[in-house]
Order: sequence, then C-alpha cells, then structure tokens
Amino acid sequence: MPSSTITSITNKVSYPVLSEMQDDDAKLKANINKLITNVMYISFIVMFGLAAVAKPLFGVVLGEKWLPSVLMPAYRDN
Repeated sequence: MPSSTITSITNKVSYPVLSEMQDDDAKLKANINKLITNVMYISFIVMFGLAAVAKPLFGVVLGEKWLPSVLMPAYRDN
C-alpha cells in the first residue's frame, strides 16, 4: 500500500510537468529516468523502514496477537 500511494502521488504531480516536455524526446527521457530513480529510492527507504519497525508497529496498531505475522515463514518443499 505505501508503494502504490507513492506511485499515485508521483503520477498526479509528474503528469503535467512531463506533458509540457512531450515535444523534446531527449529531455523527456532524461526526466522520466530521474523520476523513476527518485521514486525507487523513496519506495525502498519507506519499505525498509516499515520492515525495520514492523514488530513494534504491529504490536501498537494491531495488538500483540498479530506479532507472529511479522516474520514470514521460510519456504519449504514438502
């Protein structure tokens, strides 16, 4: 959900800016690459931050009974 929120906000803000550059392909491509890189970095930081605070966050928001869901079980071939 945080990733889709970041992407949605970015799309709403960047569309008008990028549409003004539609006639200059080189400038448009350079700015799209910058945009994708920046969104990727922000998403990674947010996702790793949420993973780092998952246990206390789940404990406070959802309650102690949900703490086992913080750690995902290892994949096993059975």
